[in-house]
Amino acid sequence: MIGNSLVALDAGFRVSKVLKAKEQGKEWEKTMVKETAGFGLGTAAGIAAGEYVIGSAVGVFLASTPAGWIILIGLGITAGYGASKFGDGIGQYVAGKTYETSSSIRWFD
Repeated sequence: MIGNSLVALDAGFRVSKVLKAKEQGKEWEKTMVKETAGFGLGTAAGIAAGEYVIGSAVGVFLASTPAGWIILIGLGITAGYGASKFGDGIGQYVAGKTYETSSSIRWFD
């Protein structure tokens, strides 16, 4: 439940960033491409990392005690956040470079 809320909150911030770029007369299309790619890759990486930590043998062992649950939740959140930020950065970088390359090609001349 909290994970879904955070994903929706992240999407809202990204939409706001695109709208702000449009209002300021910047290349909002490029911002939109970068934010969309970063959102997709970041979300996928965060979910995968969190599931890996929770599903690992260490996760199963830690879940056997109440203190282990707290540690496991903290590890899952930390791994998910780190992977999400990394995936977001990679996604935005690749999307930005792809957008710039695509924009420099004369497609229909």
